[in-house]
Amino acid sequence: HPWLVLGYNIAGALVIVLWSSFWSCLLFGSLYFLKMLRVSTDDEFKGMDLIKHGEAAYPANAWVEFQYTKDATSDTKDYIPGNMSSNGGLGAQNGIKNAAYVG
Repeated sequence: HPWLVLGYNIAGALVIVLWSSFWSCLLFGSLYFLKMLRVSTDDEFKGMDLIKHGEAAYPANAWVEFQYTKDATSDTKDYIPGNMSSNGGLGAQNGIKNAAYVG
């Protein structure tokens, strides 16, 4: 009797795996075939937060770490790398543009 219950449980698990695999392949396969599974490379690079919501999810003024200041004793935010600043930071002065904020 316990082996019969084990067999039913294994058969049920196998049916669940087959059922979910079938529908997953059907759904994601059709999305892949229709080129709707992923966003474009440009959109992915810019960030979906900017495209969908019009603002950065992690703006530079909300995420500044101590390691990005000019010296270890300074409390001022003198230096932020160009990729972390909404206006390009000092990277813009060096010709580095932040592509995520380019309109």
